[in-house]
Amino acid sequence: MQKSVIGACVFFCAIAASSALAAASATKPSIQQQTPPYSQEPLEIQSNSLGANFKGVSCRELVTKIKKINIRKDEFETSTEYAERTEHVRSDVILGSYTGASIMAFVPSGGLVSTSYNADTGILKVTAPTVGSITTKINSEYIKSAVIENDVKKIDKYEASNAYGKKVLVEKGTFSICALAFKNIPTLGYSQKIPRDFSISLPPDEARKNKDNVGILYVTRLESPFLIDYTAYNKPTIDYPVESISTGDAIVVSLSQIWIFNRSTGDILQKLGM
Repeated sequence: MQKSVIGACVFFCAIAASSALAAASATKPSIQQQTPPYSQEPLEIQSNSLGANFKGVSCRELVTKIKKINIRKDEFETSTEYAERTEHVRSDVILGSYTGASIMAFVPSGGLVSTSYNADTGILKVTAPTVGSITTKINSEYIKSAVIENDVKKIDKYEASNAYGKKVLVEKGTFSICALAFKNIPTLGYSQKIPRDFSISLPPDEARKNKDNVGILYVTRLESPFLIDYTAYNKPTIDYPVESISTGDAIVVSLSQIWIFNRSTGDILQKLGM
């Protein structure tokens, strides 16, 4: 599996880490709930509704399936030989009814999308952090990434000080990540930006029903080399004493669209092509 480079995490990665730390620290009673199943069928690109409680493809389950395929490029193997050897991935069934050529929908886990409504303008604003590690890399090219699943592995606290002797209590979190790496969206040179702010016109009653159930969905297809390592690091400061270390896997895909939808009903609120 190809490596990505450890890099400083961007602002939203730090916010996500802080949210995860807060969630892990909170003590809540255990409630038995039935978890909706992940999607096992390719996405219908013309669809206007996804069905209730749509979760998309399981990022971690797909990673497990991909790891069982011999897709790592040997250093003595030419690019042409590698492409020919892995061409079968396009036609083989990988997960459920998905082949390597299927359109796949990925939905970031809850807590990664924020919303606000302006009753005067009738606009529901959706902010979705779509950038993970800023140094995700395939060969020599840096590409954008997005976290899909972010699980807490360990939470610690320690005292730290700066050169002037000022002390702070640092919260340190170690996270297990399953992410997407967008092969068609580079971060250096000409950089196509991934939208993260969406404005949706809704009357107050509709906004009230949708506001707390908004989700984001990435419409993608698998791309070679299919899987790389994901790493990101957020350095603590005196003003923001949160340290996060995130490691895991990133599925390599091409991103074609971003959809905003209601997680409960599955109704699609907005589609945006890349």
